[in-house]
Amino acid sequence: MDASNPMILYDIPSPHSNQACSQSSAAPRLSLSRSRYCLNYKGLQHRIEWVELPDLTALYERLNLPAVRLRGDITYHPVPVISDPSTGSIVSDSLNIARYLDETYTYSPRLISQGCTLFIHAFEERLRDSVRHVFKLITCEAKLNEARRDFYEHTRPLYFGVLSFQDMNLTGEARSEELRLLQADLERFTKLYDVKDEGGYVMGDTLDIVVAAMMKWFSLHLPEREELKRWSEGRWAKVLVSVDGEFGQMCASDDGSQVTLTDGRATIFEVGRLSGKNEWVQEVIEIREVP
Repeated sequence: MDASNPMILYDIPSPHSNQACSQSSAAPRLSLSRSRYCLNYKGLQHRIEWVELPDLTALYERLNLPAVRLRGDITYHPVPVISDPSTGSIVSDSLNIARYLDETYTYSPRLISQGCTLFIHAFEERLRDSVRHVFKLITCEAKLNEARRDFYEHTRPLYFGVLSFQDMNLTGEARSEELRLLQADLERFTKLYDVKDEGGYVMGDTLDIVVAAMMKWFSLHLPEREELKRWSEGRWAKVLVSVDGEFGQMCASDDGSQVTLTDGRATIFEVGRLSGKNEWVQEVIEIREVP
């Protein structure tokens, strides 16, 4: 990869100044968290290109990407999307991105263990089915820029098959029931951890980026986040702490340099390959305290 022409990750900007994390964006996207973890885990230099929700259709047209069919005639234009100038490739969907990064940058740590792609795909699909309840619980909690509020409130009822945006704002017993269903589904996943042979993750020593991204998403957007962290004897919170502890809470600064938040400090660094070697290093630019 040419350090002067890094990979581009298309992301949705935060409504908060000086806070350029996709997890705080208008549409809280589980898959964006996952792609951030993947790129940083592999040590691949990249920059962020901000795209407002209403402009995703134009982005897909510019990149010549087809819209994704949701059901019937309803389509949408999801992120994450990466563009890799080194190869000319444009890839969407977090699992496709992970596979592409493994196949293209073989000298960096693998995201998916050899021969386990089918398992990861099935695991992701099952996990997505289990967290469907959270979409209902989080959607109305989204942090919205004014530029995208009308678009968001107009399109989300179509995606969820309801009449209005307020129909997705669950309260009282309806909300409690969705939480109970979510807890029951997640409890089933604990069995995968219970039968593993070794290591602290579902695939032994291989990082649970899918699960960690899910917990990152929950911890930033779900009002009942503290209750969820206590489920399954705190297993889900431990996965997030483990991954964040090793790689930091993945963010990006406005100038495209990477930021790792660990123990109340923000370490700002650039990622680059050592000349003549297939080794990647993180050059620390600055360390600052985070209030």
